[in-house]
Amino acid sequence: MVQATAAALGFRLIVHPVAVPAGLLAAHAFVIAKFEGGEWRYVLMDGRAAEPRRWGLAAGAGSAAIAVPSLLLLGAGMFAFAPAIEGSSLATAAYLGWVLIPAALGEELLARGYLFSLLRESVGWRWAIAVTSVGFGLLHLPNPGSNPQAILTVVLAGVFLGLILVRTASLYAAWAAHAAWNLVLAAVLHADVSGIAFAGTPDYQLVDTGPDWLTGGRWGPEGGAAAAAGLLLASVVLLRPLLGGRSRALTESLSQRTD
Repeated sequence: MVQATAAALGFRLIVHPVAVPAGLLAAHAFVIAKFEGGEWRYVLMDGRAAEPRRWGLAAGAGSAAIAVPSLLLLGAGMFAFAPAIEGSSLATAAYLGWVLIPAALGEELLARGYLFSLLRESVGWRWAIAVTSVGFGLLHLPNPGSNPQAILTVVLAGVFLGLILVRTASLYAAWAAHAAWNLVLAAVLHADVSGIAFAGTPDYQLVDTGPDWLTGGRWGPEGGAAAAAGLLLASVVLLRPLLGGRSRALTESLSQRTD
């Protein structure tokens, strides 16, 4: 995302994969120490938020939200796998993890870190999700191949990740869901991620043979109506308890963790 923004401004920027999240973590450490008494629970990054059961389930949800629509499109013949250059898919997956996992942390800190907590405290979690999700979509405007449908799908992804954050009271969980979504696309499907192509993926590559509105076209699978449907379904599953009988327990748990 940072490189795409720089390219839109007319220059090439080389950024180490951990540079952006490291800088954002340092910024969070400063504001949390200065304004929140050093309490990382304010941004849902304390020890309890890191419990494996929280982020493990979230990673499964993030994987399923994009894997299921993609597999359905494969079954319908709108995606296909074609042979690619020789190489090691496992080595490529490790490299993509090195790039995409820190990138997901950076985007989560930016969209659903301290800013989200401030908004949640002032206008409530619903408006916090709405505002940060729109901002999340707009941050992807400079990416190659962006279009209104793709950006709207990114906004839906922001809603999904915001609901993960609220349901689990863990930014680590939102990070895990985000990273899992990207890794399914790039490391498993060998597809583009938010318009960014990872050139030279070995063994096989995903070929889009369906209509762009459904499959995502240049943006990759996450820009199509199938991915949007997956995000909507996952979001409804996450949202129902928040609006039903368990909403008080969930929101009280969240507020207690951020007092």
